[in-house]
Amino acid sequence: GFDRLVAGGGFEPSDQATKPDELHNDLKSTMNALYFKDLSDKIHRGVIAVVLRGCVPGGQLPGYDLVHALDEFREPIRGKCKVNEEQTAIIREISEYYVEGWKFKHICDNLSHQASSDRSSGKPGCCAKRWDQTSRLYELS
Repeated sequence: GFDRLVAGGGFEPSDQATKPDELHNDLKSTMNALYFKDLSDKIHRGVIAVVLRGCVPGGQLPGYDLVHALDEFREPIRGKCKVNEEQTAIIREISEYYVEGWKFKHICDNLSHQASSDRSSGKPGCCAKRWDQTSRLYELS
């Protein structure tokens, strides 16, 4: 409909003019989809660039420690890692048990038993924790 004249001499928009129509909603949805696709492509390109520089794009990994260093412009170098031998030994052990066909519960029980024997013998180690089925590898340290 058209705008209608109000008694006071002004115009009031009709109901049709104030409601967003289907075309407006479709246009907004298309623009949102294009924005998210562009953002996804930009993130993907950034991740590829980080990997090509020899760095890790996702932060802390089990079995590795992040290296804190500065580049020639005194900016932090992100994604550089070094191997953490203590955690790597546990990860290798878990992997070997898994390849042998052990169930996760049995792996956890074995690691818990090792941790309790380490505590009772007084040996320091990163295994001095209780392992259960909710344990995560990033909780090793």
